[in-house]
Amino acid sequence: MANARICWLEETTLSIEFRRKIAPYILAIRQHELTHHYPHEGWVEQDPMEIWSTQYAAMLEVLAAADVR
Repeated sequence: MANARICWLEETTLSIEFRRKIAPYILAIRQHELTHHYPHEGWVEQDPMEIWSTQYAAMLEVLAAADVR
């Protein structure tokens, strides 16, 4: 699997990781919801450490699911 790549997408509500070979083959995908905080009307905040930890967790899950050694 030398040509495989890890890609990630950080959306406003989810951390998503997926491992893919050459497009369009996706080997594994994982996602985690993020918590939203609303300190004032019209404001939305997210914890940067939660974003990082969900990205990292999703990456480890993808590597395990894609059977990468």
